[in-house]
Amino acid sequence: CSMILLTQAQRDAVRGDYAAGRLEPVEVVTGLYQLPERLIARFPDAALGQYPTTQDLLASTKAHMLKQAATIRWGRCQLFAYDGVSAYAEPAVPSLTAKIRVLDESNDTTTQVSFKLNATVWRSWDLADLKACGSAIDAHIQGQFDHEADLAADIAAAGDIEALRAIDLEAGWP
Repeated sequence: CSMILLTQAQRDAVRGDYAAGRLEPVEVVTGLYQLPERLIARFPDAALGQYPTTQDLLASTKAHMLKQAATIRWGRCQLFAYDGVSAYAEPAVPSLTAKIRVLDESNDTTTQVSFKLNATVWRSWDLADLKACGSAIDAHIQGQFDHEADLAADIAAAGDIEALRAIDLEAGWP
């Protein structure tokens, strides 16, 4: 049987009482819901035909979970704790890399440059300080990618929906 797949927002939009009865999508995994495709004809006022359908619920659920894991990783790459404050990570990389390159190429180890850790915190750093921050950002971001890779392997190895439900996408991040 083909299934209609819905996100949380889509589920909220179609869920409810209709002339033909009540629509209550079933949660597959967090953030992904399903309804049998045969309900499209029974509930025309719900406009279910606009949503994707699949005959391979396992593959579709895996794709959904991989996308969720990537979204979580992206969010976690944005900030990290450094020098006693919550600091920008991913957004700082191009500026930090450029400053390190310029000072490295000129072999300048003493010039102090202003660097913005977050919206309100600035530091005056030399080349060694910039490199230390760069190394910390690299380690932070790499840790996020490593955890996402572990989750992706777990998702790929899952043989059924129950195994996918056992994977906690929110747990274990560094």
